[in-house]
Amino acid sequence: MAKRVFVDRLRPQTTEQVFINPVSTYEQPKEVEQSRLAELASFVERIEPRVTGYLNRERERDKEEDKKRAREIAETTVANYDQLVKEGKIGPEESPVFRYAFNETRGKVAGYEFIQEAVEAYNQSSLTQATDASSFDDWYNKYYEVYVSENQGVLGQEGAYEQFSSVAGQARSNLLTSHLASVKQNFANQGQAAYGNFVARIAQSHDVSTPEGAAAFASFIKSEQDKLAASGGATFSYSALNKMTVDNLYKYYESQGYKWQDFKNALNAIDAGTGKLGGTLHAQEQLAEARVKWNKALVAE
Repeated sequence: MAKRVFVDRLRPQTTEQVFINPVSTYEQPKEVEQSRLAELASFVERIEPRVTGYLNRERERDKEEDKKRAREIAETTVANYDQLVKEGKIGPEESPVFRYAFNETRGKVAGYEFIQEAVEAYNQSSLTQATDASSFDDWYNKYYEVYVSENQGVLGQEGAYEQFSSVAGQARSNLLTSHLASVKQNFANQGQAAYGNFVARIAQSHDVSTPEGAAAFASFIKSEQDKLAASGGATFSYSALNKMTVDNLYKYYESQGYKWQDFKNALNAIDAGTGKLGGTLHAQEQLAEARVKWNKALVAE
């Protein structure tokens, strides 16, 4: 019987090895010309400030144009921005610069309107008769708060109140200056009126045709003058008080039936520094005028 021969043993005993060599397919670009890039970079560096400056100027020019148009519109209307947009008088595409400038101008206009209205309100108030300034701040602050509250449609817009407040502040300064002058004058007028009433009252209660009556009369007048002169101020200086005394005695004795001799006696009883009041120039002029005027009146009667 024949023996089997395994096929595997008959196959050639060889081993194959595979070698892989990577091949690069990247194509190296051409070398960039560094000199041209440097030249371009230098050009851009030189031109960039000019371009930037030009763009900035254009933006500023546009802003100024927007501000100008906004101010022109705001100065000719009492409506706020949103109302004008709804009415189609302002386009919704306007820039924030335009809107802010519009609100600023409306605030400034409102400030001038406030000044005018505040002056009118002051002139109609009891402050014009005040003899002290203590109540001014309360009046002004209340008026200001009410005005701002009633005009929130304008002053509540961004940028408006700041301009309003700056302009309206002039109203307080101007009104206070005027008020202080008014208070000073009112106080002087009140004091002069009170002194005039005092002179008439003392003249009425004393018979200046007698030495005793004239002396007592003069003593009361001198005492009151000293008190008023001590209060200070040109209104109640001795020279001013002497003139007031002459003028008020003129009125009093004229009202009593043209009593020229009593008028003269009263003036000659009052001391006026270096001499009697009747010897001063103003007293002499008033005595002369009274003599002529009152005699004519007595003849006419």
